[in-house]
Amino acid sequence: MKNKGLIRVSLAFIIVTALASWTRTHQPQPEETTSSLPLPIRGFNQNWSFLPEITTDLKQNLLALKPDMIRYPGGTVTHKWDWRVGWVPGRNNSVKHPLSHLAELASFTNTKVMFDLDIVNSTVEDQIEMLQTAEGLGIEIKYLELGNELFLKSNFPDIFPTGTEYATRVSEWVPALKAAYPNAKIAACLNGKTPGGADTRGLQWNNKVLTQLSTLGVQLDAYTFHIYIQPSQTFQSRITDFENVKGAIQTQIAGKEIWVTEYGNQKQPTEPEYYTELEALADYVEGFADISLNHTIIAANPPGDKLDGTGSNFVPEGIMYKNRRILQDSTSIPCN
Repeated sequence: MKNKGLIRVSLAFIIVTALASWTRTHQPQPEETTSSLPLPIRGFNQNWSFLPEITTDLKQNLLALKPDMIRYPGGTVTHKWDWRVGWVPGRNNSVKHPLSHLAELASFTNTKVMFDLDIVNSTVEDQIEMLQTAEGLGIEIKYLELGNELFLKSNFPDIFPTGTEYATRVSEWVPALKAAYPNAKIAACLNGKTPGGADTRGLQWNNKVLTQLSTLGVQLDAYTFHIYIQPSQTFQSRITDFENVKGAIQTQIAGKEIWVTEYGNQKQPTEPEYYTELEALADYVEGFADISLNHTIIAANPPGDKLDGTGSNFVPEGIMYKNRRILQDSTSIPCN
């Protein structure tokens, strides 16, 4: 009788345990927390006339920075660049960078390319030929920017006296670009700061551009801004100014992507707040922009460099960005 009692207790224990296990197994489990939003595109602007030879060290170091995108041929250099040769005519370029070099670097680092098109001194036919050549080398044509900082009072006021004339040319280029690359995203450049002095052209640029684009019925995918902390500014004062500028046109740019194709700290790296402010600026830009490109990988002069002039070694700012990306990768939530 005693053994029968033990058997009954054992059977009861087994049944209860099995039921508990079945219940745990068949209860609805919470889904893995993921984001349905794409991660922002992060990377670097690069003036390709300052880039040294494309060496293995340079490629490996750029790979370690893990950029999603690189800008070509850069900023101001866009309106001087001869893409067929890969240089600035008339300048003593010791190194030339044809499109094959861009393809090599983009392929090795698996980066997207932001093409800044020369809407000033070139033609849309010539720039489409450049894009077709790049595409033939294996580069996806997805992101097109129409000019660089054309709102500055020293930047081609004879060609674009106001933002109206710039927007008119944009309206002439967009149909041809869309016909050649219907899946490409196209952006016009806006002014991201309040100009000092009596710079009427710069002050009115955004409103003139957006009004004319609306009048002409031009549909763009994005607008670009540049955000630099200038030597006389603090991080907070620069951001306050940008927020005021962006807020004034918020209804006109609603629903469009924001591309910050250049940002950085123009103070000297020796100043005690330089890296703290740069990190804060990077956090800010990456927090709202669809594309955020820091200036730069290699420059003619600091600040902004990530690598030395040969591309063989990291400088302190490069180490900061490399560590920053490692931290981001370790804490990011995978996207579906």
